[in-house]
Amino acid sequence: MNPVLKTLTLPVLAEIETLLAGCSSVDEDLWDLLVDDLGLTAEQADAAVEMRPRYTTGIPTNGRCLLLQKLTLASNAPETKLPHHKHLNYDQLLDAYRTLLQDRPGQLLKLGTHWAAGLNTQGRLYCTPVDPDGARTMFEVFDFDREAFVENHWQCETPAQTQSAVLNPVFI
Repeated sequence: MNPVLKTLTLPVLAEIETLLAGCSSVDEDLWDLLVDDLGLTAEQADAAVEMRPRYTTGIPTNGRCLLLQKLTLASNAPETKLPHHKHLNYDQLLDAYRTLLQDRPGQLLKLGTHWAAGLNTQGRLYCTPVDPDGARTMFEVFDFDREAFVENHWQCETPAQTQSAVLNPVFI
């Protein structure tokens, strides 16, 4: 993602993607919408408009923010589910966790029933067990283990469960 867009929130990025995929206006009008309606800076609007050609093949799959992860699936419907072979790999998944957490200091991203991801004060991603009732009980902090990631999902989870933390994030 262009560094000038990294400071934008996920809802703003989603709105930008909607405009990029569906706005039939000329680039100058789109640029005006981004600046006037969404409050982007001129530099941010330029960066977003530059990405417009990537959206002409279809609307990105729901939850797959091209601006963040550079993953799209050509589709006529925005709610299309990501096919099994398009699940995030280990590195993409950890990058998605970082992106979701970067503007949420002190919060954890829920990963299944008993685990959560967080960023420490130096911006390093970690994994920690949590109370299944949702309380922020951190017992220990671990690095993510590549060995625990098998065939595009974490052990003891289905691929859909692993991807759900990114597609439908829950913060605690």
